[in-house]
Amino acid sequence: MARLKQVQERLRTLEAAWKRHLPDVDLPGADYKRKADAHGGVSASEPTTSPADAEVLALPESTPVEEPISPPDSEYEDADTLDWDESVDIAAVTDGMGSLSMNWKGIGYMGPQTGNTLLRKLQSISVLYMSPDEDLSLQQSPQPEIPSQVLKSPQFTNQCIDWYFKFYHPAYPILHEGCFRAQLMGALPKPKDGSWPILLNTVLAIGAFSGDLCNQNADIHFYREASKCLSWDILQRGTLFLVQAFALLANYLQKRNRPNSGFTLLGIAMNMAQGVGLHREFVGPAVSIFTMELRRRVWWTMFILDSGFRLTFGRPTLSHGGMNTRLPRNLNDNDLVVDLDELPSSQNVPTVTSCLIWQAKLAKIGNKANERLVAKHVPDQSIMLALGEEVVQWTASLPHYMRADYNNLESDIYVSPRMILLWRSMHLRIIIHRPYLLQVIRERKALDFGSPKSPSSCCFTAADDCVISILTFFSTSASHHGALIWYACYWLVTAVFVHVTCLLYEPQHESALAWRQQIENSTATLKWMGSFLPTAARAAQILDKIMGLVPTTPDSTFFALNEPIRMEVAELWNQSWANVVVPQEPSPLRWLSEIPFDQ
Repeated sequence: MARLKQVQERLRTLEAAWKRHLPDVDLPGADYKRKADAHGGVSASEPTTSPADAEVLALPESTPVEEPISPPDSEYEDADTLDWDESVDIAAVTDGMGSLSMNWKGIGYMGPQTGNTLLRKLQSISVLYMSPDEDLSLQQSPQPEIPSQVLKSPQFTNQCIDWYFKFYHPAYPILHEGCFRAQLMGALPKPKDGSWPILLNTVLAIGAFSGDLCNQNADIHFYREASKCLSWDILQRGTLFLVQAFALLANYLQKRNRPNSGFTLLGIAMNMAQGVGLHREFVGPAVSIFTMELRRRVWWTMFILDSGFRLTFGRPTLSHGGMNTRLPRNLNDNDLVVDLDELPSSQNVPTVTSCLIWQAKLAKIGNKANERLVAKHVPDQSIMLALGEEVVQWTASLPHYMRADYNNLESDIYVSPRMILLWRSMHLRIIIHRPYLLQVIRERKALDFGSPKSPSSCCFTAADDCVISILTFFSTSASHHGALIWYACYWLVTAVFVHVTCLLYEPQHESALAWRQQIENSTATLKWMGSFLPTAARAAQILDKIMGLVPTTPDSTFFALNEPIRMEVAELWNQSWANVVVPQEPSPLRWLSEIPFDQ
């Protein structure tokens, strides 16, 4: 026993010295990399220096080095639980926002920066645990509530197409409205590659989901019609029309809580897009001015859909080396006609490509951030702060017609996509800075948002900005259609869970009452959204469940009840977010076998 106490004291001294002299180097991560190198097949005759060791050796010279390889995911006890089945006839267990699934099984891989991970950390605290009969899992696939004869009527299908081009198209102009409507009426030939029934029914499904009757589930009918047309023969072809169809269907599947199916389909679309050269510029008689500009729109829409998917679900960013396709110009569809001799100059007003252009620029920052977050749960702070500043500069560089205070009744159709774009930027700022807020909790430090440039302050400020913006918009605007509500719900959930985490960790904080008010206001808004979107109702239920455990008055009972919760929150992140596999029951002997000491 005396020997054990000596070893424990030596361990504490070692850890204290490491923290003092090498504060930026993660000890468990370095230890993991050392062991990985020892068992990674490196020949003993070829001495090497691991990235972790190189980082230590290079500290005095401050030489940039490669970050250590990310350690294994300790959250997954069994890789088989990552299998997923999003068939139409089974209950959905995940959501397209990657934020509300409370268990691992059947949802596919979710990276450490997803909202899903944050929720599970909160739900796994004993006092917040939900038993299986309390689980708020999503229900079975919704059924259309509109009679079949109405769904098939030309009047309703035309209405869905109008909704698509009014609510969805200004955010994702992957189609050309004039060409699509001309093909629909027969003025232009429909494609002969088998894509038309998939494309048409997907447009109808997205239109129905995005429109004013989104809570009637009419989109399900059109989705099923599109699904019937998928075949192996289709996958053995590659055309611009098929790329458009698969990309739109992938985005629709995410919104209907089949994100893994959508991710797979988007992968097919991305590979097919490269197969037909959408990632490259072409000049000369081989491609018309109209066709090249449309190809640019399609490629960059694909780019931002792919970027958003990967950031949402914590999956690695793909390299886009060799891509030289230029951004499209800021033009409306009626500025782009088939027989153009010269491409018009960009307009200085909002158009159908305005959001696409600025989303693409934001997605490039998002890809860099996602690459860092996937590689290391807590990346280099200076790098992430710089990325956060890039988002701030991106916001500052927006033209006047893309800013939140721009108000032009003639451009009403651009209000929703503009707000979605701005909320997306706030969400990215949250994701970039959130690891450092969680690090404060993991290290059991006090929450101090006094310094506006600290990463934890940047995270909370972005979350607060997002919550206030969304709540203000829905209290003052009449734009309450499905396309907008889905995105507003997603980003409101991401933002308000920052407030929830802070309140649970430090319920006696001087800002606790303000946090509670924001949470309650957000819950009320989500309940209202729930009449259009079941996912929003589920988010409100979860918030009610958590907030029901936090007393409403800061008296002695308040502190007595919440201090254990606070300590559990801190201990949970101490185990879950550190770059080390921590045993279920930490023991003072867990490092003993790794410490060299005299016999």
